[in-house]
Amino acid sequence: MGDKLVIGPINKGLRNDRTAFVIDNDSFPTLINAYQWRGRIKRKRGTSLLGRLTRFFDSTSLSYSNTSTFALVAGAGNLFIGFGLNVNSPNASLVPGSIEITDTNTGQIYTDPGLDGILVGSLGGSGTINYSIGVFTIVGGAGHLVSTNFLYYPDLPVMGLEEFLIDGTQFPGTIWDVSFYKNPPVDPVNLPGYIQKTDVTRTSWNGQDYQQFWSVNYQDAMWVTNGITVPFSITNIGMQFKPITGMIITSAIAPSGPSIVNLTIVAHGLSVGDFVFINEVQYTAPNLTNSINFQTGYVIAILGPNNVSVEFPNAFLTGTYSSGGIAQYLTNRENATLDGIRWYDGDPTDGNPTNPSLTGNKGWVNFSPPLSFAMVFSRWKNDTSI
Repeated sequence: MGDKLVIGPINKGLRNDRTAFVIDNDSFPTLINAYQWRGRIKRKRGTSLLGRLTRFFDSTSLSYSNTSTFALVAGAGNLFIGFGLNVNSPNASLVPGSIEITDTNTGQIYTDPGLDGILVGSLGGSGTINYSIGVFTIVGGAGHLVSTNFLYYPDLPVMGLEEFLIDGTQFPGTIWDVSFYKNPPVDPVNLPGYIQKTDVTRTSWNGQDYQQFWSVNYQDAMWVTNGITVPFSITNIGMQFKPITGMIITSAIAPSGPSIVNLTIVAHGLSVGDFVFINEVQYTAPNLTNSINFQTGYVIAILGPNNVSVEFPNAFLTGTYSSGGIAQYLTNRENATLDGIRWYDGDPTDGNPTNPSLTGNKGWVNFSPPLSFAMVFSRWKNDTSI
């Protein structure tokens, strides 16, 4: 009687370093769509196509574009080149049927209802669109200015599909390139002089196509950084800040504010509605309670390219400026080549990529930890106002 052959448990799996007839009975010369797991051979679950990652673009909104229109040459143009999208997405293509091109000279809106590359104008005009490269034509449109909105496939490597979790009883959400800074709503009680932005400030991420994102969920927010290549070698780090070279307190209400301060920040690049965190200012102040340092405020007026008026809702400020100080940008960037750490508390588009509200109290904030020898408390997420 021959030897017994025991079928299971299987303690080994694929082995192809030897010819098939000399491997043991726990190994397999070939495994197709299967793998060994806990003494069993299991079939792989397989995959299914969920869809291609897309981006929404709207040239009429500063949230997406710095150029609202461009002129056609001989009635032709390229949507990617005309609006500068080819710089970051050189191989992008359009989503068929998502095109709306507005000829601002005639008021016609061109769409492709047949999904066949034939543009149909709302007033009877006609044209063509090439979805692969973004080239389009409008009959009789030579020299006309056009604006647009559409969906497109950026064809970029995905360096992180991060999980966003603020409720331990729910499934996490998947985050990919929802890159707008937080734009809190008007709040007369907690933010008495605050003016909400009408166009939300965009942001972006830097790095190479081998630099993964890193994230963690903490304190009802997702914290993200990128650019880590090897241990202790980090690129794209840094805080978003600019030096303060002057400060005048124009009004202050005792005992707890608000206070309004004119700050001199050379080439500040800020907008009304931006939040800033102030630190390291040297000036005559009676005590820490009345100091501008460690305070978060918001821009209420642009006084020029080098001056802004900032309101601090929870501070009664006194004193005279001496020297130094920095303004750390929380909802804007001083240097677009630096990312640092940011935290995110929700989708500012409200989940609608083609008609986003972009006005809710959600989005990204630069993480700007206040550092000081005299500091006895932390206000990295200062107040609930932001």
